[in-house]
Amino acid sequence: MPPPSFVVAGTQKAATTWLYECLHEHPQIFVPETKELHFFCDKADCPKSRHARGIEWYTSLFPDDARYAASGELSIDYMFYDYVAGRLHALNPRLKVIFILRDPVDRAYSAYWMNRRYKPDLAAFGDFIEPEHDFVARGFYCRQIERYLEVFPRAQIKIMIYEDLVRDPKGCLVEIFRFLDADPDFEPASMRQIIAETKVMSPNLGRTFYTRLSPLLKLRPLLAAWRFFKRHTGLKRAPGNGGGAHQPKYPPMDPAVRARLRDLYREENQRLFRLIDRDIVEWSR
Repeated sequence: MPPPSFVVAGTQKAATTWLYECLHEHPQIFVPETKELHFFCDKADCPKSRHARGIEWYTSLFPDDARYAASGELSIDYMFYDYVAGRLHALNPRLKVIFILRDPVDRAYSAYWMNRRYKPDLAAFGDFIEPEHDFVARGFYCRQIERYLEVFPRAQIKIMIYEDLVRDPKGCLVEIFRFLDADPDFEPASMRQIIAETKVMSPNLGRTFYTRLSPLLKLRPLLAAWRFFKRHTGLKRAPGNGGGAHQPKYPPMDPAVRARLRDLYREENQRLFRLIDRDIVEWSR
């Protein structure tokens, strides 16, 4: 099994952090302690890129251990940049690729509020409704997935839908675990937890939390303690049978802005629906 055997390539704001925590718990799946390695992205596109460290550094992160049915990583930018699919194929032509797709309108709005955490003076969301803007451009899913289909067989690509995950987190995990040849009956504690929710904070509190306190939780001892605490106390447990997704804690989108985005994505969504042979009705409401 040449490492890695899989990647979760995106998309942004579609419960990939929740999926990472669930994969991290599975005894037959290995993921690094750092969720996003950004290795295959260029520094010019991604400030967190580790591409300069070299391929030997990257592959050394994944164990050649018979205990694991699969080993891989999750980096949401891999879906967006057009050169990444070719780089992944050059590393491992048998690589399995997972995408989680969310209603592009809601995804764009969630990304906006994520950025507001660091930039409280950010202009209104309606000012960014342009196809080239990052908030919007990441929602043109079909063209991004087609780049992967140019180099990988369809059987090696798994396309999941965020709205399915909201309704049935267990069923979606069973699909993913089977795709990775891991025990599909394993139920991680994180499956019923709210992970990486986007919050609205005052400018001072948001700046303090996300620039000073949040990075501390990425330190290995604190991260391990925080994961143990969440998984065994029920502190972050989702209501009902949900998991990984929940009602957003930011203001609802202006209906006029939503309508503009619906029009912008309509053609691309139809191409995607043909690709996956499914009409996702929630994306048209």
